[in-house]
Amino acid sequence: MNEGFFIEATMNEEAELRPIPDFPKYYTNDLGEIWSSKLKHKGLVRLKPYIGIGGYLYIKLQKNKKQHSKKVSRLVMGHPKTCLLITEIE
Repeated sequence: MNEGFFIEATMNEEAELRPIPDFPKYYTNDLGEIWSSKLKHKGLVRLKPYIGIGGYLYIKLQKNKKQHSKKVSRLVMGHPKTCLLITEIE
């Protein structure tokens, strides 16, 4: 299995890249793609997810020289600490 390897891909211009909270130099979009600017390549590189526990897609991210496995769906939907609950008040 090619865990954590990058794949050559062109960026979809319609999908806006957003930085991933707590992981500088990593980005995601609504298509479920995870991009890295941390590798020694020029520009952004799309990372390849792997299938983990329960059949979910996971991606390995590095922070402070430690590796963290994160669910792709959680990264795309946003970090729980940064989500705001907006309710209608009359």
